[in-house]
Amino acid sequence: LVPRYSLSQNGSFTDVLPTFTNVCNDVVVWYVLEADQYEAVTNFAKVTIKKCPLESRMINAIADQRYTGLEITPKVGFADIGNRKIIPSDYTLTYSNNRDVGQGAVKVSATEQGNYSGEVIVYFNITKASYDMSKAKWSSDAGFIYDGTEKIMSVSGLPDGVTVASYLNNQKVHAGNYTASVVFNYDSANYEKPELTD
Repeated sequence: LVPRYSLSQNGSFTDVLPTFTNVCNDVVVWYVLEADQYEAVTNFAKVTIKKCPLESRMINAIADQRYTGLEITPKVGFADIGNRKIIPSDYTLTYSNNRDVGQGAVKVSATEQGNYSGEVIVYFNITKASYDMSKAKWSSDAGFIYDGTEKIMSVSGLPDGVTVASYLNNQKVHAGNYTASVVFNYDSANYEKPELTD
């Protein structure tokens, strides 16, 4: 017996078995069995494909992200789990705690019209950024010649977000070798400590 199939009782029957890749519920597949000297038998079967629950193993780990001062929304990648593919219409993304240094999160939620159900939360790290100190420098690196007046060293060329909090040993009158230092105000929660380059 060679069965033939159709998606409607009065439709055209072929020997190609219908296949389904998306969620469906009680889809009727008609089939007919025919053989010489036997009466043809026609019947149907119902096909249901249920939604697949989202699982954390379906979602790739998110690499560490660098602080930018803006909300960070890294792309979400999906692992290849057998023949199941997750496409954009299957999910929505909701980000939280995704601006400052620390642990951000993205909630992957299945859509009503997609092939999946439930939701999964994936976490990622936001790491400290570094200030661009390439233009910051002391006011003089050649030294001074004693003339009886006070000599003052200061720092200029600081990037946005960095200001001078205080100096140490930066004002001298008499000849000698001195080492000046500076302390900066900066966003220590989200940036690495700024340092003057040589």
